[in-house]
Amino acid sequence: ELGPPPRARVVVFDEQAAMAHTGGDRRLLKQVIAIFRSDAPASLRRIDSALRRHDSEALRMAAHAVKGAIATVGSPAGREAASELESMARSSSWVDAHRAVDELRRVMRQLDEAFQAAGLLPRASTRKRVRRATPRKRSKR
Repeated sequence: ELGPPPRARVVVFDEQAAMAHTGGDRRLLKQVIAIFRSDAPASLRRIDSALRRHDSEALRMAAHAVKGAIATVGSPAGREAASELESMARSSSWVDAHRAVDELRRVMRQLDEAFQAAGLLPRASTRKRVRRATPRKRSKR
């Protein structure tokens, strides 16, 4: 007997969906992405902590929060991974929850690459600060 059909590959980043969340405002989308990226480490720490403690309610809540945030930045694959983790938390399936967290982390890394490719991340400054050749004159007080 055949198993379930393979799941279709879900898109990591859907820029149109992300833009819809910001009313088509690309600058606002960049800000939303920056907030998401700055909050992500704390969100993952909450998930890890809940997993270590086998606290299904804390894990469910943390996964739910990530699910909403990652959907807002336009990641169907991220939303699906967080939703899967939320489901594992509800059923206290700890081994499966660990796998779901690994998948969520993988998607988040890919999402960062997609943000970069779409030009939605600030560029790392490659310019070095140039010192003035001549010292500034001091103003007399």
